[in-house]
Amino acid sequence: MYQQNWQKIEGERGVNGIDGLYIKNDEESITDVLITESKYNHARLGSIKNGTIKQMSKSWILEKLKIAKPYNPTIINFDQIISLVSHNNYRARLFKLKPINDDKLKIILYKINSK
Repeated sequence: MYQQNWQKIEGERGVNGIDGLYIKNDEESITDVLITESKYNHARLGSIKNGTIKQMSKSWILEKLKIAKPYNPTIINFDQIISLVSHNNYRARLFKLKPINDDKLKIILYKINSK
């Protein structure tokens, strides 16, 4: 589904970062940004800064991108990713994995709208 010309970018450091950061680009610039998070069973989106910034909100994404930026020196347009998110030009998705039985999972995809 998300394999159509998407390039995976390292967005996570440790266990508290962005699970999936993907971009599409043309010859000159980044044309699309996709941020993904996955949760298993009853796990919920968390928060940072004493609960004031919810996980996968625009503020949370920008905070995590700024942390990830120094770890991505080969990405020439990392500032453009931050700019696109700042201007609401990105997609955010939550993958919820729920066990059905010992050998099957149900995957639910949620579109996240956060300004």
